[in-house]
Amino acid sequence: MKTLKIAVSSTDGVNINMHFGSSTHFLIFEINDKIAEFLELRENPTKHINEHKDRWNGALELLKDCQIIFCSKIGDIPKSILEKNGIKVVISKNTLKEALKEYMFS
Repeated sequence: MKTLKIAVSSTDGVNINMHFGSSTHFLIFEINDKIAEFLELRENPTKHINEHKDRWNGALELLKDCQIIFCSKIGDIPKSILEKNGIKVVISKNTLKEALKEYMFS
């Protein structure tokens, strides 16, 4: 398995429980040889936005080095934007541990 960077939308670091558009931060993990390692917490700036696309573009810039994002919900337009930029979207309401295990061993 090649090395992957995964962004996770979580309020507590345990559960995948944030809507992509409401995420104030993302937990960044690296998966290598089926082992997940926490790298960093990335704050998603809560600047004033004129349109929703400003929020999506900001998150895209923040996550541009990630290949996958785990979130509990996401709208069709931001999902499409992420996928067009090579970021796979995984919608899950599991714990982070279970979602990573499912993804890595599926």
